[in-house]
Amino acid sequence: MMRGRISWSVAALMATQMCDPALAQDDAEGLADIIVTARKVSENIQNSPVAVTAITAGELTARGITSVNELARSVPNLNITQGIAGGSSANAAIFIRGIGQRDFIPTVDPGVGVYRDGVYLGRSVGANLDFTDIERIEVIRGPQGTLYGKNTIGGAVNIITRRPSFAFTAEGRLTLGERDRFDLDATVSGPIIADRLAAKISAASRSADGYVTRITDGLKLANTNRQMLKGELLWKPAETLEVLLSVDGMRQRQESTPGYVLLIDQVNPNTGAATIIGQWNALVAPRLGVEPLTNATGATGSPYRIKGTSASYDDVDSWGAAVTVDWDLGNAQLRSITAYRDLQSRFSSPIQPIFSNINDIDQNQFSQELQLTGKAFGDRFDWLVGLYYFEENAAALSGARLWTGLVITVPNAAACQSGRGVVCVDFNSDNDLDTEGKSYAAFAQGTYRLTDRLSLTGGLRYTYEKKNFSILATQLQINRIAAQGSARDSWDDFSPMASLNYQATDDVLLYAKVARGFKSGGFNGRPNNTQAVQPVDPETVLSYEAGAKLELWDKRLRLNLAGFTNDYKNFQEVVSITDPNFGLLSIVENVGKLKTQGVEAEVTFRPVPALTLFGSLGYTDAQYKEIRAGAPFGLEDRPVQVPEWTTSLGAQVTKDVGNAAQLRLRADWSYNSGYENYLNNVKAGATDTSFRDGLATKSFNIVNVRATYAYQSNAADWDISVYARNLLNETYLVTAGYNSGSGNGSGVVNPPREIGLQLTVRY
Repeated sequence: MMRGRISWSVAALMATQMCDPALAQDDAEGLADIIVTARKVSENIQNSPVAVTAITAGELTARGITSVNELARSVPNLNITQGIAGGSSANAAIFIRGIGQRDFIPTVDPGVGVYRDGVYLGRSVGANLDFTDIERIEVIRGPQGTLYGKNTIGGAVNIITRRPSFAFTAEGRLTLGERDRFDLDATVSGPIIADRLAAKISAASRSADGYVTRITDGLKLANTNRQMLKGELLWKPAETLEVLLSVDGMRQRQESTPGYVLLIDQVNPNTGAATIIGQWNALVAPRLGVEPLTNATGATGSPYRIKGTSASYDDVDSWGAAVTVDWDLGNAQLRSITAYRDLQSRFSSPIQPIFSNINDIDQNQFSQELQLTGKAFGDRFDWLVGLYYFEENAAALSGARLWTGLVITVPNAAACQSGRGVVCVDFNSDNDLDTEGKSYAAFAQGTYRLTDRLSLTGGLRYTYEKKNFSILATQLQINRIAAQGSARDSWDDFSPMASLNYQATDDVLLYAKVARGFKSGGFNGRPNNTQAVQPVDPETVLSYEAGAKLELWDKRLRLNLAGFTNDYKNFQEVVSITDPNFGLLSIVENVGKLKTQGVEAEVTFRPVPALTLFGSLGYTDAQYKEIRAGAPFGLEDRPVQVPEWTTSLGAQVTKDVGNAAQLRLRADWSYNSGYENYLNNVKAGATDTSFRDGLATKSFNIVNVRATYAYQSNAADWDISVYARNLLNETYLVTAGYNSGSGNGSGVVNPPREIGLQLTVRY
């Protein structure tokens, strides 16, 4: 009965042991194997014909990676920002190979799926998870439509946590750093009933002062204050059956991550009309007796100092529960994942000096997945079939708030200056929306070994989904309904894939694949009138990829290569059109075609047991191929948030100190060639000399270093580390935005250098 069993817990234990830097040194002189589940079965990463990066818990710590948003430092062709969700540190706008989604509003879906222990997280807000009690992270590049389904058009990020252990284990970690950083992590696991029932509980707390000062009141913005708790029970009623119950929660109460002024325009560069700021300067500022808003008056001289007085908050409450069942049926293995998640997020975006956006999102989701795997034809054919259901309900309130006097209260300048006019234009608004959706899918994938060296993989997924949407948009000062309506739509999609895999030698795998990806349709969540309440169709991508995976020199050298090209169609963006009956409309539409192509390389080299070298290289060439009329950008513009080059290098040196201690020295460098943040790539008018290219993120380098002294004893293992993150104190734009109507461009900058101390104890 045990002969054909896939042991998920054994695979998890292997992965944990094999990738911790301390334990890896015990694997003679070669590199340790890494077990991944990127194809929803456990396999050696070198035998998986997928472009996947696996980073283990030990490597995350050594590289100074503490959350999802920091993964881009170590993964080629991956870029993660806050998107347009300035104000919220919980948002993860993920782009892989030039494909993703900037917007966080619930009416559009992410372009890269984030999964925690097999459960899909439906919103990008809340997806920037802290890494606590982690076994490993898998970043899968390229569309994963067959096995993962919708919204993995760019790829997927798998977060795998450690399962409960039937042997008692405990781990605690304390981190102290600059800006009063105080982080605690604790995990305890062990048996309740020997060999039958085990439990695990983990808790974590993150706390640090903000790194941005609001000079008007001294408030420290962009601080850290959140707590996480997770409990799990693993029940083995029989040798062939495992049931895992997990419950987790997170609470965050922080100040906003604010926008720093990059440029202020008096005139709309697209229309030639006065911007909101231009109107304020001409009509309101003289009446109030204050200086006009310009690049000079908006700047503070430092991206870490801002103006403004608007409300600041970045709050998240999320929790979830999941039941995972693994059942060995003899000739097949059945897995069931049942999950429910609830998210509440409130954040403001004080875009100094005059604007503030507020957002309130309340979302819940239920998902059920069934997977059945097995072998046939004398074990020459590996197959997997499955069913998937996903249901989501979301309500969101998004609003704009402007500084005192910014409501234009008159129909003309003369009336404004006299103060006798009536309110005719109101820029303070609320969009109150509700959306719900259901998705159904069936999928299958199989690999047939044509010879001992050559295999063919094929798969297909069918998805059907339907969504409903309603909205009420109100101009607050004049109490006028700007937009009110509802819409519904449904879509279906076939997502096939095929891969030819050749195991040239025991240490060399070659593969070529073609796959189709699918991203959900949605709705225009920010209409400026009722006619703009419209659905938008899904996005699709057809991807071609070829790769090679090599292990050479007695497993001392590991080199993985991939080349790709993506034909990306119907991508969704906000466009402005002029309707003959209703005037200017802002509508989310499928605006054109995009082509991305590039290469990737990842290398790990251990020339001697005491030295390990790491490196990665990613190149992406992204170009628009077709743009519909009325889109706010052209074929000559570079797609947003897509760096051309991403590179990383690292080295770790270990030295035994006596029989039970070890010294580890580690350095990691990552490079990003920069990327655009605005669709028509504004290039001039910046207020800070560090950002002369306007809203574009310039190239930047991040260096992290770490020195660790580790000691092993019969009672406990412990290590103490001194670290520096962003050692060179590099400053760069994480994300930026510009509104030609308001005339305001602002950006969010990265945290400055942090030096700290970390102590870890394991029993």
